Amino acid sequence: MAQVRVARGGSPERRPHLGSAVSAANADGVRRALVAGGMRMQWSKTGGSDLASHQLFGPVRVLKHAVHDLDAWLEQFVALGIGPWWVTRGQAPESFIHRGKQSDTKFDWGLTWSGDVMYELIQPLDDLPSPYREFLDAGREGLQHGAFYPPNFEAAIEDLRRSGKTPILEGHSGDAKFMYFEGLGSPPEPIELQYLPEDVIAKHRALKAVCNNWDGSDPFRGPPRKWW
Repeated sequence: MAQVRVARGGSPERRPHLGSAVSAANADGVRRALVAGGMRMQWSKTGGSDLASHQLFGPVRVLKHAVHDLDAWLEQFVALGIGPWWVTRGQAPESFIHRGKQSDTKFDWGLTWSGDVMYELIQPLDDLPSPYREFLDAGREGLQHGAFYPPNFEAAIEDLRRSGKTPILEGHSGDAKFMYFEGLGSPPEPIELQYLPEDVIAKHRALKAVCNNWDGSDPFRGPPRKWW
């Protein structure tokens, strides 16, 4: 099966398959990521964290994965019936401040929904600073963190600051905002908070409906026209 590469403009490009060893490794990685994601969702429902006011965040909305080979991971998720995927190449937010300094990193990424949960796969394209590059350079790959859409974005940020959590990334694309904090576990897993304006929320609903009624056709698509 040839891998499909969707260019920035949305036209698909094909490239040779990377080989069965890589595919097998990523199939295993995808299954581990799905299990970990299920555990993360359960954690969010039970409030099993070290934060006193975890309820401020609401449920996990996004499960973000850092990967070395986006196309291989996309194929494995599709093989498990999760899709379709909207794929963007060479993307960077307008503002991406990592540990206090602007980073001009770029990445390829794909997104889809399964039920109410968005899945994102992110492949850094350079060695510039980002949480995804740090994660991969530490010898890890797959599920990196979960993201929340707190009802009160600013209040949730202040709650994390008061709890002693350290911000590691902040930025925006259009009117959408995001902030990552050092989180739980060893090594600590980031906690991401997002604020999305109403037009982006409406776009999410439309894309999610496509995913929840997907018939398996056209699994790899270009970037959404109005994303941020």
